[in-house]
Amino acid sequence: MLLNVRMYVCLVYVHNSGHPALYDMTTVQVTVQDINDNSPVFASTTSGGWTLDVPENANMAAVHTVEAYDADVGDNARITYFITGNTSGGVKTIFKLFSDVVTIIVSKQTSHCTNERKESERVRRDVI
Repeated sequence: MLLNVRMYVCLVYVHNSGHPALYDMTTVQVTVQDINDNSPVFASTTSGGWTLDVPENANMAAVHTVEAYDADVGDNARITYFITGNTSGGVKTIFKLFSDVVTIIVSKQTSHCTNERKESERVRRDVI
């Protein structure tokens, strides 16, 4: 059975076999360090991600907010968000991410006239 304990404190006692027996004792503190064994996960999503409808003339509008969690602790739980995907189609110039709970912003005017589908892969990763 695994316990969710981060620190153990032990009392160590030592004695000799003399008459009278002499002894000493000390405290030993053992701290269990977290390892990066949990992947970050988005707080709410379907297996296919999100599908968002954005008005053609949207500019500097908040489109969607995403949040991810990591069950590790400390630096192992710190998450970085970034956008990948169709760079030639301008995904990185049209959409921006802001803050730790990420708001996806349309950063320049969009248009449906280009007959082009903008695709972006939302990526979350642990900071290493």
